[in-house]
Amino acid sequence: MEIGLFEYTSKIIWPEYDYLKILIEFSAIYILYSVYKASVCKYVNSRAYTKITRIEKTNNEEEVKKQKQKTQEKQDKQEKNQKQGKRKNSEKEQQQQSKDGQKQQIKQESQQQKQENHSHISYKELLKQEKHNKSLQNKEKQKSSSKITHPLYLSSVKGFSDYITDFAYNNRYLIATGFDNSIKLFEMEQFFKNPEQPKYLFHTLNDTHATAICISKKEEIAYFSANNQLFNLEFYPKAEDKQYFKVIPKTKNCHKSDINSLHVDENDKILISTSSDTHIKVWNMKGELLKEINTSYGEHYSSCFMKGFLVVSSWSVDTSIYEIKFNKDHTFRTLEKEEVLRGEKTSVLDASLNEHGTLATLCNKSQCRVYRLNTERKLKEDAKLLTKVELQNISAAAVNENILVVAADRNVHVYNRNATILLQFQQIDQIDNAANGAYIKRVRIHELHSSLKNKNFYVCFVWGQEEERITVYDFTKYHE
Repeated sequence: MEIGLFEYTSKIIWPEYDYLKILIEFSAIYILYSVYKASVCKYVNSRAYTKITRIEKTNNEEEVKKQKQKTQEKQDKQEKNQKQGKRKNSEKEQQQQSKDGQKQQIKQESQQQKQENHSHISYKELLKQEKHNKSLQNKEKQKSSSKITHPLYLSSVKGFSDYITDFAYNNRYLIATGFDNSIKLFEMEQFFKNPEQPKYLFHTLNDTHATAICISKKEEIAYFSANNQLFNLEFYPKAEDKQYFKVIPKTKNCHKSDINSLHVDENDKILISTSSDTHIKVWNMKGELLKEINTSYGEHYSSCFMKGFLVVSSWSVDTSIYEIKFNKDHTFRTLEKEEVLRGEKTSVLDASLNEHGTLATLCNKSQCRVYRLNTERKLKEDAKLLTKVELQNISAAAVNENILVVAADRNVHVYNRNATILLQFQQIDQIDNAANGAYIKRVRIHELHSSLKNKNFYVCFVWGQEEERITVYDFTKYHE
């Protein structure tokens, strides 16, 4: 119908034209023109883009060339300067090279000498010793030169060039061993004669240091362990020929690891050694093994011995008490476990036993416990817990009949037994920086008789870890 109307109108307006054909032709021409225009625009744009890219590439290439030229110029200048500097410093460098070569030769010669002098020691161990010596030198530089000014301070056991490994004492002597292979013997009277610089006798071991030492209560003889071997140490403090010490080997390969505690009984019949290999061994004076016990506690930290009772503190939470039994002729019969103190939550780090049967144990670095042991054994009674002391960072403890000493945070806390309440201790004093700022490893209280003043004295030994001295305090006023 629409086509009919279009034809009717075309005949009326322009009868001579065929409008339908004209419209079709015009649309075809328009389509061809639009296609041509699009193709021409794309061509023009592509040409323009290529021109722009070419220009950018040329610019970039020019910039790169300029940068390369600049870098080459800088390198040339640096090479010239280096050549000039090398020409100027060639003599100095030659001198330095010659000095370095001399130093290396000296080091090699020193290493060869050390290996020749210490043929039984490996080169790695020598390096460890050198590192240890360097660390000690740095510590000496860092140490303060301040002196202990506490009114109870009596004297100090000095003269070591390295830290002390162990010490022991009786009523007349105090003997100490150091990592510098030395053994020093002090007379107790020297602490009262010359407290500032007490005299001592010394002996140097050959290429080894003692790990543990004990001293006889009657004779002038001591026993020490080194390189897992036991030795007798006889000393003659009044000898005219100046040969004060005599070392006699006893036995070899005592334990699988180093001995950390060594004890002798009151009659000089047996020696007791404990080690971190969890073994307790009893020896006679000829070096023969009498008894061996494997506690299986993981590691022994320390032990104390008094009047036939051996208390072992170890990695276990229990504190074991052993009793040494003798025959009527004072010969060794057996070593038996008598009691186990329970109640600690962690391992027992230290233990101290006095001749009155009072025991102080240290556990968890925060609690010290005091027990009363049944030393007579006539009645089968267990140990009684007397008191507990709780402090932070407890490192050592010792107890006497009436005095309790606890070391914590490099300070020493002194407790006295309450006269009204026998099972309690009250703090009466505190000694700050008792070991000259060092970490306190052990404290011990000892009663001695001074022939100078004809009086009994009570002294407290404070041993700082990695410290070259033992500090001595006078605790006599606490016992008056």
